[in-house]
Amino acid sequence: MGLGFVNGIIINPQDPRTVYVAGFVQRDFGEPYGAETNIVLRSTDVGVTFTPADAGLSGTFSAIAIDPAEPDRLFVLCSTGLFRTEDGGTNWSPLDPGGVTRLHNPGGLKINPKQPKLIYLGGASLLEVESRN
Repeated sequence: MGLGFVNGIIINPQDPRTVYVAGFVQRDFGEPYGAETNIVLRSTDVGVTFTPADAGLSGTFSAIAIDPAEPDRLFVLCSTGLFRTEDGGTNWSPLDPGGVTRLHNPGGLKINPKQPKLIYLGGASLLEVESRN
């Protein structure tokens, strides 16, 4: 395993023992630039151990957010678009695969704390998305 990079860390607001980390690991120092494995990891013991929580995700991860009202609902912004999980990261699905949520140089992801259905995506532009439950 080579170098790694963390793009985001979030903590479950209702259970602070649960922590999520999103980023990538370069597979091998000898492989060409860009040979990366993207990861989302979940810990239920305050970061002592982590397990993969990225089934169904694709692209390069840039940001992760947790719904403060429904902490099993998380969002990840990837180079391929916005993804959502309803089960704490066990299964992910694209909200709009390759559509308007696919931003050039994606970077930021925030959930409106007063209206959790509104999600803000940032990159080379800013986009407000309404998540339907």
